[in-house]
Amino acid sequence: MTGPTFRTAHAASEAEDFVHQPGPDKVEVTGENFPKLYEALETISHDSGRSAGHASYWLPAGWRPELEGIEAALLTLTGETVEGPEFETFTIGECSVMEEIASRSPELGRASVLLNEFFEDFSTPAAEASGTESAAPTQ
Repeated sequence: MTGPTFRTAHAASEAEDFVHQPGPDKVEVTGENFPKLYEALETISHDSGRSAGHASYWLPAGWRPELEGIEAALLTLTGETVEGPEFETFTIGECSVMEEIASRSPELGRASVLLNEFFEDFSTPAAEASGTESAAPTQ
């Protein structure tokens, strides 16, 4: 993992636009179709200083086949950790605890990748290395 990334206001604005603009190469996540994933995206958005309270988020379409499994995995996070509620810890907690939770199942592992990419504005080293907008699986 590399050090912190410093983004300009323009770069942050472009990233925020990415997840709020529909497109044919994207999939929409709302409080209706994937409520727990939507809650996770809202939590991360608010915690990272971006705006929250949006009607939807638009993610790279490569994630579409995995969203039901990710949603089901997120719904299992109902317990407590030393840091607090398990779901909140998984979305915005300490990295080591997040990784421990993610290791419980392949779906939680994929949820962790998706949420980390969202946090990093879909510009992770894996995405950059592959030359794509995201390290999402290809369809």
